[in-house]
Amino acid sequence: MADLVARRVDGIIAVPAGSDQRHLAAAAAEGVPVVLASRPPEGFDADCVLVDDFGGARAATARLLARGHRRVGFLGSPPAVYTGTERLRGYHAALADAGLPTRAGLVRQGQTEPAEAERAAAELLALPEPPTALFCSNNRNTIGAFRALRATGADTALAGFDDFELADALGLPLTLVTYDSDELGCAAGRLLMERIRERKGGGGRVPAPVLLPTGLVEYGR
Repeated sequence: MADLVARRVDGIIAVPAGSDQRHLAAAAAEGVPVVLASRPPEGFDADCVLVDDFGGARAATARLLARGHRRVGFLGSPPAVYTGTERLRGYHAALADAGLPTRAGLVRQGQTEPAEAERAAAELLALPEPPTALFCSNNRNTIGAFRALRATGADTALAGFDDFELADALGLPLTLVTYDSDELGCAAGRLLMERIRERKGGGGRVPAPVLLPTGLVEYGR
């Protein structure tokens, strides 16, 4: 990041992988416009474009609950990941909306690869009272859960966040949270260009987040 600042770039769009954003804060302090995508700024002010992670997860979990499921498991990324935390919040909110308790034993976090998600899903399916449905916070967890369902033959409903290639070819009912990934990048680009123009013109507005809506798509029904 220091190298980019030294090269006098006009602006930076970043997708932070973790919560430590000191390198981005340093760039912003040097007067370089910074726009974040998929993550909010931590410790400094900047524009950001966010997906409605909370609302999407809430809607997908609510869809499972509306179909009569009362034991819904959760497979998610590490707790330190912003998107995973927001999607877990949405899952919990949907349960609360339905008057259902949160069952810590049905939540598995920390999976970053399909193989890890497959093992976590298999653990849930092997419980004395297994979940009748699973909500997965990203496509890698969804793929791992699908493999576990296929291996065990469990008749467990499946929903996940993020559409992915060949999702319609898995051969089982699947509910996925979708959003316009192209618009995520385009919106970040528009914000950055606006900031660059403001910087050159000597003006500027207070940074604010842009929230992209999500929708649900059904496969195999």
